[in-house]
Amino acid sequence: MKPKRLLLVLAAVPCILLCSFLARTLVTEIPKATVQGKSLQISRLSAGEEVVVEKIFAHRGEPVAREYRVAKIDDALVLTIFALTVSWQRARVVTLPERLLLFRPLTLNEAVGLDETVAYFRYQREEGSSATRHYRLKYFRFGEKIGEEFFEAFT
Repeated sequence: MKPKRLLLVLAAVPCILLCSFLARTLVTEIPKATVQGKSLQISRLSAGEEVVVEKIFAHRGEPVAREYRVAKIDDALVLTIFALTVSWQRARVVTLPERLLLFRPLTLNEAVGLDETVAYFRYQREEGSSATRHYRLKYFRFGEKIGEEFFEAFT
């Protein structure tokens, strides 16, 4: 093989290796589902237990954030939804309650459906899109945090 052709062929090797390295680096930076501590099922909450779900939806415009709280009050499951404001402080997303959107009882069937949705998000799957939803679930027992989960979903 002529030296010029050999040089062209060999020049492609570092380029391929660099692209492969960058692709692996970018994929490992994508947040995966994480779990810390204990988790609770919404349909099986006991008195004094609460599940707080923070959802941030980001696409082309400003992010939209909501907080969903499900608590067992007396013998009923109660759902409270807040609109959140999103801001950045020291390269971290900070959310603050803006206004109350909804307060109502939750049926057992709705609670079971929410449990099934959380189970779906726990399942590792390959997805991709320009629109992402970040879910952070926090589990409380008598006001003390006992666990937390994080999921990222694409739409």
